[in-house]
Amino acid sequence: VREQTLIIRERLEKEAALQQSYREIFNSANDLIFTLDTDGRLTSLNPAGQRALGYQAEEVKQLTADLILAPSTRGIERRLLEMKPSSGNVATSDCEFVTKDGRRLLVETSLRVTWKDGRPQSIQAIGRDITERKRAEEALQQSEQKFRSLVEHWLVGVYVIQHGRFAYV
Repeated sequence: VREQTLIIRERLEKEAALQQSYREIFNSANDLIFTLDTDGRLTSLNPAGQRALGYQAEEVKQLTADLILAPSTRGIERRLLEMKPSSGNVATSDCEFVTKDGRRLLVETSLRVTWKDGRPQSIQAIGRDITERKRAEEALQQSEQKFRSLVEHWLVGVYVIQHGRFAYV
């Protein structure tokens, strides 16, 4: 009995250490980490997510996917829950979130459904704010289009040489 008690105690200590490790990752991550129940209610949102969306910890339990997702993104959680359980139930999507003050954040999100006895239990998600990156990409595209339009309508010939080869004529 004493040996079994010792084995159980060691397992519990390992489990507690593992839970603490996961809690530290959750609390210190720079990315948004959150979970939803099958009704679309937030069941957890890490501090980075709270800062990004502008909500306090005590407000999180009142939030639903419909409140924090832009209309163009709404319903992703319902589509995920309709999937059949399999080993690859992970979806990646650019989701547009609406912050408490109404700003829009574009978040590259990986979502995963957890299952128990063949039924969906929750959705786990990790997301990275890519709003500024997308804005920079759009600005670069516009700049390239302006440059191309300017060069193509010039009366003088223009060429660009890169690495000893003509890249544009």
